[in-house]
Amino acid sequence: MTDGLAPPAPPAAPSPPDPCDMGALLRAALTAADVTPAEVARRTGIAPSNVSRALHSADTRPVVARRILAAVGMRLAAVKPKHGK
Repeated sequence: MTDGLAPPAPPAAPSPPDPCDMGALLRAALTAADVTPAEVARRTGIAPSNVSRALHSADTRPVVARRILAAVGMRLAAVKPKHGK
């Protein structure tokens, strides 16, 4: 017997981070590297509150983003896609 209700929809896959949202990119980098914000603060010498601010701000300063990414063994690059093939 059915009660006339449709089954619940499966959960949606998480969206990839907006490439212009620096905080989202930094959070994704820390997740991929399995590193905590506290560990990033220790590695970079950036105050934990400033690391937190950077992870939650869409417009984090590039110099701060580079330091955080370097602390997890990553760097930011702009790549022009090839056209034609």
